[in-house]
Amino acid sequence: MTAPDTTPPSAPATATATLVDGTVQVRWTAATDDRGVAGYRVHRGSDASFTADETNRVAAVTDLAFDDPGLAPGVYHYKITAVDVSGNVGTAASVAVTIESVEPVVVTVPVADDAMVVQGVPGTNYGASTQISSRGGTSQIESLLSAPLPSAPNGTALTRVTLKLRTSTDPSAGTVEPTDFAIIGDAWNESTVTWNTRPSTPGAGAGRLGQAPAVNTAYTVDLSAASLRPLLGQNATLRMTGTGADNLRLWSSEAANSSYRPVLVLEFTPLSAPDTAAPTAPTGVQANAAGTTAGLSWTAATDDRGVVRYDVHRSTTPGFAVSAGNRVAQTAGTTAQDGPLQPGTYVYRVVAFDAAGNAGPASDEVTVIVTAPDTTAPSAPGTPAVAVTGGSAQVSWPASSDDVGVAGYDLHRGTTAGFAADAASRIAAVTATTYTDPGLAPGTYWYRVVARDAAGNASAASAAASATVVAPVQTVTTTIAVDADAAGYANTPTQNYATSNQLVSRGDVGQQSFLKLTLPTLPVGATLVSATLGVRTSTDPSAGSAGAHDVHLMDGAWDEATLTWNNRPTTVRGTSPIGTLSGATATNTPYSVILAADQLAPLLGQSVTLRVSTTSADNLRVFSREATSASQRPTLTLTYTLP
Repeated sequence: MTAPDTTPPSAPATATATLVDGTVQVRWTAATDDRGVAGYRVHRGSDASFTADETNRVAAVTDLAFDDPGLAPGVYHYKITAVDVSGNVGTAASVAVTIESVEPVVVTVPVADDAMVVQGVPGTNYGASTQISSRGGTSQIESLLSAPLPSAPNGTALTRVTLKLRTSTDPSAGTVEPTDFAIIGDAWNESTVTWNTRPSTPGAGAGRLGQAPAVNTAYTVDLSAASLRPLLGQNATLRMTGTGADNLRLWSSEAANSSYRPVLVLEFTPLSAPDTAAPTAPTGVQANAAGTTAGLSWTAATDDRGVVRYDVHRSTTPGFAVSAGNRVAQTAGTTAQDGPLQPGTYVYRVVAFDAAGNAGPASDEVTVIVTAPDTTAPSAPGTPAVAVTGGSAQVSWPASSDDVGVAGYDLHRGTTAGFAADAASRIAAVTATTYTDPGLAPGTYWYRVVARDAAGNASAASAAASATVVAPVQTVTTTIAVDADAAGYANTPTQNYATSNQLVSRGDVGQQSFLKLTLPTLPVGATLVSATLGVRTSTDPSAGSAGAHDVHLMDGAWDEATLTWNNRPTTVRGTSPIGTLSGATATNTPYSVILAADQLAPLLGQSVTLRVSTTSADNLRVFSREATSASQRPTLTLTYTLP
């Protein structure tokens, strides 16, 4: 069974294009192919860099010739490609031809922008004036004129430029003194330019108007075609300056009569003489090796009629002479690729060609070294270290080594110690020896690292290291209001103080306060972690206390509306207080009492009674739940965590 044919033909070795009696005769030598050339495709474009495709194909032939009649004057570029029986298309051979025009081309370009600038009023803009002017001497006037120059038509060169002007009707418009015109490159704006902001460079002399003595009269100035030729295809600015104190005034581009406005007349002469001038040598040639391929680039050569292609030549010996035998590439652009190449040192030179086939001098040599492929893998990275912060894992590892250099690392993650470090488990490719793996769900993760060099060689995977991400703890805080509170006084043992806005605690005369609260039932799996009783000392001058006031859990039923000293609860639950308030010395100030959460936890979902009492003779007074402001009333704050 025959393998599919995937090899394209070579490019035709040589190609020529000759104008004979108005017909372009394109000829080439045969291409080669491992299974045979079936035919040739001829493409035509307007510049050397055009891409050969179906939109510009002008012929498909089986012989080595194509005639292209009836073309207008201009430069035509042809590309010829060979096609084999399997439809594989080879690289193109390129050639160009110039069809000369028989008549000169005259192009009239109106001045687009003009303005005079006056030394005597240096901040004034005259862009909208219908006149421009020039004058030398001690009170100078200059004018600027700008026009968009066209590109030269194909096959022509700019040979003559005439500036047409007309003096205005101002009685002093004429002058018997010369007026100079120079080409300048500085930027300016018609609507804003003034004497102070005018372009200041002298520019290159382009022409002189000898005299213009009559008013409202047409005059012409011959300008230097050679000076303006480099500006074709872009804007050109002329500076008009007087040589003496005699003023010249001309109509500007704002003149009402369009025939009075300044214009440039450009004459392009056909390049009818044979082209015998060769291009310059390409400069700035650079070459770099990427694997087994050399990449070349250079600065374009110049030619009086245009460069159409470059030949790239290769040798292994410095100082070699270019020839067809060492040509390795042809291209219309300023880059080329050469490869694959065996390891070694290669020397390149580039030659430019114009459409007439004139070859320029070879460029300076440039050398590139192709090294043997790197097949040695880096060493395995050291065992990673993994630290967990929240849902992120910070992975770091000791660096690998390589005979050429480590280019980067692949980080792999798995859920078991023996997971495979492959494409499916890779989570990152980095150049550093650290990586943060974010957004991890709770669980245990294993990490391994693989090093890679620039050639793509991969090391063995590092040993695996693990880290465990735990579920974040969700904390909930709830605040509970007091259901009932009242104080009992030993000196008035049957008196009820339910409506008082204060609670008291004093040991020497027997004063105690009781608070009833309903503890909430927590969600399933929740854990109580803290409990805080919040109180605020009253505004009574004796409210503050330096003594210690204990909070006990109490057993026994009581009612806020009937509690007295005689019927108060007296049975203490447990052997010690669940919290103590100390240092509440200021009046009208909030204080907190941390309560034992472990003693309150078994009572969740129930009603509990807290007693505030002391052995101290230093009185404590705090607001009760009957206080006018809710912020003054006692509360219990519970904090718990959810599973």
